[in-house]
Amino acid sequence: GIDRGANTVGFDCSSLVQYAWAKAGVKLPRVTYDQIKVGQAVPNIGQARPGDLMFPSTGHVQMYLGNGNVVEAPRTGGVVQVVPARSSYIAIRRPG
Repeated sequence: GIDRGANTVGFDCSSLVQYAWAKAGVKLPRVTYDQIKVGQAVPNIGQARPGDLMFPSTGHVQMYLGNGNVVEAPRTGGVVQVVPARSSYIAIRRPG
């Protein structure tokens, strides 16, 4: 982890995207409820780009990889996995 979670092993969904974007030099808030407010809104999945934050609910975030796939930590302590993107999201945000 990073910041307050620096000594934590593993990810939950929001720390996974926070960590990935930190590697690109972009600081994101720690929790999904704040991450859903950052960056630029993306109108629909058809306009999503790799790196976009995909919110199937206010309490979960995935990151778009392209080609219809997202990466996620499905739950705290769960195995990070690549899965197909859902057909709809309550929000899609483009940090940067």
